[in-house]
Amino acid sequence: MIKEAGIWMMIVTLFILPVIQSQDASEAAGREQSEMIAAFNSEVKLARFFNNDPDTVLWASNSGIELLNIRTNQMMDKILSEEKIRALKVDPFNSKKAIASTISGRVYFIELKDGKLVPQLVQELSQGDVHIIRQFLFHPQKPGFVYAADSNTIYCSKDNGLSWMQNMPIKIPEEERIIIVMIPSIAHEDKFLVSTTQGGRYLIDWEFTSLEEVVESAIPHGHSIGTNTRSYILKGPNEQIFGFKHLDIQMLDGLYFFDQQNGPVIYGAGIGTSPIKWQKKGHRIFVYHICPRLHMTFSIDVFPSDQTRIILTDPNGIFVTENAGKDWVRIK
Repeated sequence: MIKEAGIWMMIVTLFILPVIQSQDASEAAGREQSEMIAAFNSEVKLARFFNNDPDTVLWASNSGIELLNIRTNQMMDKILSEEKIRALKVDPFNSKKAIASTISGRVYFIELKDGKLVPQLVQELSQGDVHIIRQFLFHPQKPGFVYAADSNTIYCSKDNGLSWMQNMPIKIPEEERIIIVMIPSIAHEDKFLVSTTQGGRYLIDWEFTSLEEVVESAIPHGHSIGTNTRSYILKGPNEQIFGFKHLDIQMLDGLYFFDQQNGPVIYGAGIGTSPIKWQKKGHRIFVYHICPRLHMTFSIDVFPSDQTRIILTDPNGIFVTENAGKDWVRIK
């Protein structure tokens, strides 16, 4: 009996206990992610470089938008104090202009005039809290092309937001739930990539005429090459397409940046991993974790003329680096 008990104890130790521990770890991770998503839904904090100044940002939260000097932590102006901000992007062709959405369902163009922020309501996209705009995207090469997404519909403007294509909107299948990221494709200059809460990925052409699902076989496989870096080999019929699902990350924000020496680079923030940087080199995608200590970030931005200067936001405030992530300082 003692011998049999010993055998059973060995079986429990080698096979059953690890399964239980794995399940417990999985459930704990699930609870942690649910808590993070709940925090994200309760308050979004965003920061964007503004006015072509590495020390000036737009800081958005549940109490409006501030014009903030991150060097001195001085607030220079504030607007929309009664609004809870949901999304914010700065026009890459005019750093004095931005577009923002609110939880109440309003959308505003924002412009800096004589040192003051001036908001202008975008009537066509301000449809109340039934259709909250969750994401914006500016075309990286064509001035005036702006895209806006609510839960599963994407709208397009080709005239700096004066008019929006609402008669023929591109629509993501409802079973994919909610659009969380719109970002230019690394390899397809004529398309941008959309990711959803259910892991769906779609390519949409910039002219806003076609939608193509990124199938599972397009997801690359990879291996670690360092503590904070991974390398992925692109495989499958759509080998030039790079998705997010394999990273086990719920993307919340993405940024396309064209490096004159290395080509297109993408930065991403979200839930489930530290902020990351994607870069395509030959047949590989390199993924760099640029701030490993943070595992939930709302936004990421890079100063256009200096890729070493990056700002992040998480539930606690703004973090900034001036050396591409080697050192981070909390600002607010």
